[in-house]
Amino acid sequence: MIEGFLFEELGVHTGFPFGYYEYNFPPYILGIPVAVILAWGIFSFLSSLALIPLKGQMKKIFLFPILMVTIDLAVDPIMVTAGAWKWLTVTSPNWFGIPYTNFLGWFLVSLIIAVSYFPWNKVIRWKERNTAFYLLLPLDYFLLIFNFFLHAKPQLTEPLLISTIISALLIGGIYSWSFKGG
Repeated sequence: MIEGFLFEELGVHTGFPFGYYEYNFPPYILGIPVAVILAWGIFSFLSSLALIPLKGQMKKIFLFPILMVTIDLAVDPIMVTAGAWKWLTVTSPNWFGIPYTNFLGWFLVSLIIAVSYFPWNKVIRWKERNTAFYLLLPLDYFLLIFNFFLHAKPQLTEPLLISTIISALLIGGIYSWSFKGG
């Protein structure tokens, strides 16, 4: 959450790493919407929960940014359509009007979060990860994105369907790896 906030603060003022954008989503802390700050924490938490069944910090460090970007593939079109923020950076290609620089930025920030978190997090051991409870945690991640799809405005059906399919494939891969001992 702290890393997300710091990079949002940097991004609003410099355009790095996401591109240039403006918020219209009060209340703010130092120009960043409180909801955006909280979203970095919530999305990081759900993405890290999805990775609990996996052994190996490198797999988690690699997959965490992909999970985070997949969430943003769903969230950003929703928020732009709602008028919560506006993109000033225009790129080609783009994701339904969202510049690709945003997703590169999300990947970079999420990689920094993963590198700062996973090597040090040894709280949940593999034996505990085999319990049914821990094997259900990746579903929370999928259900977040699926919920966005279920409640999408008609003009958002395509990006949210695509992000839902990507999330299902990612969670399927995580389950496949975890059941193969990985």
